[in-house]
Amino acid sequence: MKRPLPLLFALPLFLLAIPQHLHAETWTDNTGQFQIDAEYVGVEGRSVVLRLADGSTKKVPIDRLSDASRNRAKELYEAAKQNPAAAKPAMNATPSATPRSSSAAKQHDFAPAVPSVPPMPAFPENGSLQQTVDFVVQQVLAGHPEVIWYALPADVRREVDSAEVRTAMRPSIEMQVQAQKPIEDVANKVCEILIRKKPFILNTPMLKMAPPQVMQMVQPLYDPATGLIYELVQCAFHSQMAVDQSVTAYVDHYGPRIGGHLHALVQSAPPGMIEQFTSKIVVDQIDDSSGTITVPKQDGGTTVVELVAYNGRWVPKEFVAKWKEKGGTMAEGLAEEFENNQEALQASQQQMAQATGMISAMANQFLQPMLDATNQQEFDAALTQAVMTATMMQNQAAPGLGPAPGARNPAFGQ
Repeated sequence: MKRPLPLLFALPLFLLAIPQHLHAETWTDNTGQFQIDAEYVGVEGRSVVLRLADGSTKKVPIDRLSDASRNRAKELYEAAKQNPAAAKPAMNATPSATPRSSSAAKQHDFAPAVPSVPPMPAFPENGSLQQTVDFVVQQVLAGHPEVIWYALPADVRREVDSAEVRTAMRPSIEMQVQAQKPIEDVANKVCEILIRKKPFILNTPMLKMAPPQVMQMVQPLYDPATGLIYELVQCAFHSQMAVDQSVTAYVDHYGPRIGGHLHALVQSAPPGMIEQFTSKIVVDQIDDSSGTITVPKQDGGTTVVELVAYNGRWVPKEFVAKWKEKGGTMAEGLAEEFENNQEALQASQQQMAQATGMISAMANQFLQPMLDATNQQEFDAALTQAVMTATMMQNQAAPGLGPAPGARNPAFGQ
């Protein structure tokens, strides 16, 4: 049963776990695995529009609702037709409760538009290993990296999304977010330069001296690449959304945003580039409950991952063993770990905050001139100074100013 993996990756992300509010009702999907507490707003086309606790709205295809939820939507739709005046205020009502913080990134005025991607189809339940891998690859390439989250069994996702686990995760997440704030500002400024100063960047001497074939590759990839970088930065620095709402809400928000740019990047890639990698991935299902995936590495070697069937999904064998041992006790384990390591974590976060603060101050000295440049000459001069400064910092890395080459960078989780 061994054959090369065809290519292509995604899945529809709907229904997040959020707090109830005054007029919210529980809506479920036709698999019984997903539910959402939201207020009925109306029907648009073949989708029901629901208002979440944070005031945002979400469209859920009617054919993905359970029979009970579909009947409830029909009942409310018919009632609205009979009394349209009563339905109107609901369209503009202010939610009676909101999460205690809005942890998703605020859109910057320079944020690139996100290319739209079609909804992700339902994840195949109890499929073969080949079907599962094909689906994941297809959906990632189609603009749904959040499919990786939905590839986990439902019981794993439910526990990670539980209030108990999110409460246990909150202290360390909040400490990390606070410590990384200076680096977040620098990362956003880099994104702003990449987006606002695109003409200057593409006309820098360094690129102008590149072979024509390089420029032919860079130009079509530039916009999707910078869009992808921007959304990855927002995702990396706003992980608190995962504890304020849920991991499902977090991946549902950022997955299609990252995926929209990723899909555009894939579409702009040289012909055959993606296939060259995916065709080397080999899937071997040994029996109904076990198999392997062989993935090529950059150094020319391969990595073999053992997978087993568990609760309708194919999951790494090692993960399943640990989950069977630890599943159901995640919250207690996280709380205990934080309690035992609180002082060390606080000291580490303080050191990180000091280091990132210094790095941020130095970085802004050469980033701001690039952002302020009004012509090519000014931009080139600022860029040259930035490169010289960065080189000097790398060659003379002092304690507290930056990691040595190859060192782990906690600010970016690397």
